[in-house]
Amino acid sequence: MLGEPTRVEIGDRNRIRESVTIHRGTVQGGGLTKVGNDNLLMINAHVAHRLYAWRSLHSGQ
Repeated sequence: MLGEPTRVEIGDRNRIRESVTIHRGTVQGGGLTKVGNDNLLMINAHVAHRLYAWRSLHSGQ
């Protein structure tokens, strides 16, 4: 909800392509969605809330 203490953290050297969606964390889930370093998020990839992506994640069609 608006004004909740939630956030998204995106690490270094990530490639985020067109039409990617990244949802912020939820209060119930700890408030954080984190994408680590060296990831490739390809067209139409979706990063759900409360995800903690490791290094070198490759996602897409």
